Amino acid sequence: MNDSYIINNESIYSCSINIPKNKCLIDILSPIFDLSNILHIHCNKRKEKEKFFLKEISNLNNTKDIKKIGFPITIGDKEEIKGRPAMYSNTLLDFVKNNLINLDNEKQLEFIKENRKPEVYVDFSENPYGKLTININYSKDLSEKRLALSNKNDANNILFIYLDNLSRVHFYRQFKKTSNFLKQFLSFKGFSSRDESEQIYHGFEFLKYHNFKRATLHNAIPMFSGVYYKRNNKMVSIVKKMKELGYITGSVQDICHKELMSIGKFKKYSFIEFDHEYAAPNCDPNVYKYGFGLFSGENGMLRKCLYGKDSIEHAFEYGKKFWLSYKNNKRFLRVVNTYAHEYSGEKAKYSDDALFTFLKELYNSNQLKNTTVFIAGDHGFALMGVHKLINPNDWKIEQSLPIFILIVPDKKNESYEKQYSQILQNQQTLITPFDIYYTIRDIILGNEYKKDLLKEQKNEGESLFKYINPKERNCTKYERFGNCQCKLNN
Repeated sequence: MNDSYIINNESIYSCSINIPKNKCLIDILSPIFDLSNILHIHCNKRKEKEKFFLKEISNLNNTKDIKKIGFPITIGDKEEIKGRPAMYSNTLLDFVKNNLINLDNEKQLEFIKENRKPEVYVDFSENPYGKLTININYSKDLSEKRLALSNKNDANNILFIYLDNLSRVHFYRQFKKTSNFLKQFLSFKGFSSRDESEQIYHGFEFLKYHNFKRATLHNAIPMFSGVYYKRNNKMVSIVKKMKELGYITGSVQDICHKELMSIGKFKKYSFIEFDHEYAAPNCDPNVYKYGFGLFSGENGMLRKCLYGKDSIEHAFEYGKKFWLSYKNNKRFLRVVNTYAHEYSGEKAKYSDDALFTFLKELYNSNQLKNTTVFIAGDHGFALMGVHKLINPNDWKIEQSLPIFILIVPDKKNESYEKQYSQILQNQQTLITPFDIYYTIRDIILGNEYKKDLLKEQKNEGESLFKYINPKERNCTKYERFGNCQCKLNN
């Protein structure tokens, strides 16, 4: 879908959206700074130093002789360092270094509970550079407990792909394979009359999806907690409600964090742990270097290579195995891809293959049955770099208009047909992260999705399955809009 589909009819909408160009200075300049291409960096070409990095940071003895090193489970009480949760970068890195596990040591393994045994380990026995192996600690007990909690409405699983620092038009520039794969869903052709066993999916792209400000916190907190970013606001992750309703929850990151945002400084934020999470391997020194440099650190311009693959490939592999392990349960899986969160504007494309393969494999194997898929960003390109120095107008427009695609299974009943017709209208309406939050609540709670809200949750959004009056949506409605691109019509 291209920008010509954006409608700014003044008789329908209270404001007109500024439309960024597909071809502009961002598109022209970014490839010049693709250092991974210039330096011929390919993750399948192993480096000598890979043999030693993990062993050098380890607290284990006789590391040269160890054949298998396991990453610690990062969920639970053991993750505390100096009395505070090991959630972000330096504290999580310290936790990982101090708790690596020698899988050759049978005596050490005897004292590790089943649910604390490494899900991810590096095997040096056949490859001197190491091979990353992933095995999910499936819990039958947890599965049965959550099945007993499951509410009896027709709630879907939720797969949430979170793309940090990525505008809508830049998604199409960088994710060629993924966007071509998604096109099959984005042309709504009415409702299916096929057999129930073959599920049909309908995709909707929200062309006027607008962020609040060009920072993760300002958008992720409304998206997953339903409140504005304010230090004195009480914030509770939607994961809490998911667990109460019987969902098995999984978190996959590609950065050395346990949460996608540094919210440790907020005293009123209730951090709710997921049941499974992929975090520790992102602290491996092959891929993680602390700082904000151009060439290293979380925002470095070079692709992140980890044991023969882009690090994001391992993250998606973990996500796929989690999804398949709990196929009899309702699942909520959030995968955070930060490859676009860097200075050149070109590194995101090196995660395209991984995202495409992940979605295609789940879809082709019918593993997305009864699943709503969110593909959403928090803001467009907002980091320092040549774009900020030149400061072109399209760069400023893109910052405010992230990608947001919703893929919904066809349930073939009157209720869902009405909901789909509402979504079609809402594609052209000004949408914010609050609407994502209430859409998630609608999926898991049904008609009671607006009950039992916190006082801080001021009902600033609406489920995308419900009618949203386009005339009531404009920049003046929200107190926290930054560089608003929806200009009021006269």
